[in-house]
Amino acid sequence: MALSSRQKKILDLIKNQKTAYVADLAERLGVSEASVRTDLVTLQNQDLIRRFHGGARPVRRSAYDERLTLNRRGKRRIAQRALGLVEPGDTIFLDSGTTVLMLAQLLVEFERLTIVTNSLPIAAQIGREQSNAVILAGGSFNFSEQCCEGPMTEKFLDPFFAAKAFIGCDAVDVHNGLFSDGVTMFSYLQKIIQNSRQTILLADSSKFNKTGAIKICNLRDVDVVISDSGIPDATCQAVKAMGIRLVLA
Repeated sequence: MALSSRQKKILDLIKNQKTAYVADLAERLGVSEASVRTDLVTLQNQDLIRRFHGGARPVRRSAYDERLTLNRRGKRRIAQRALGLVEPGDTIFLDSGTTVLMLAQLLVEFERLTIVTNSLPIAAQIGREQSNAVILAGGSFNFSEQCCEGPMTEKFLDPFFAAKAFIGCDAVDVHNGLFSDGVTMFSYLQKIIQNSRQTILLADSSKFNKTGAIKICNLRDVDVVISDSGIPDATCQAVKAMGIRLVLA
């Protein structure tokens, strides 16, 4: 439902001030407090704010939520190609990337999978189905990335071994490797790469020919790269020259 001009003003004030009170909003807008409360109900129903007694604050959005809206079609195509590598009965690791979430949404057609993940959205997605088992690796909760991480998560993963690990990253440099911008995420990724027979990187072309804050691993540690046709030809040839299977969606 479209917001009225007054509701838009209220939302802007709440975002700018981080916390706003009904009485102050009513005075600034020249309306009754009852009218402000009605508008706040509308904004909360649209998941734009959270009300508390006497006021409201903006909904906190995670970086993960923001990334979900980027290049959805491209990520979906990459996930569909990745689906062809999954076999019934597999035990697989799924990391917390948004493209990996797209893959998780497609796994409904499989049965007897065991999925190990540190991602709450992925666990919730797959957990809706009764045909597959989901193991959630616990630890310190990272709200921004919507996942668990840290030493407890890595320790939890020690006894698990998977046929395949589907991972994402923030940047890929053919010569220098895979990178993460999250300084606390790389150890988890290293662990699932180590404990998997095959590692499959899901990364759209915008991630290539870049570096990030923390190196996860060398590109040679990856068995399959699934991306889109936007990767430069020279990069494609360099990936193939390393003996890595390259799949373009």
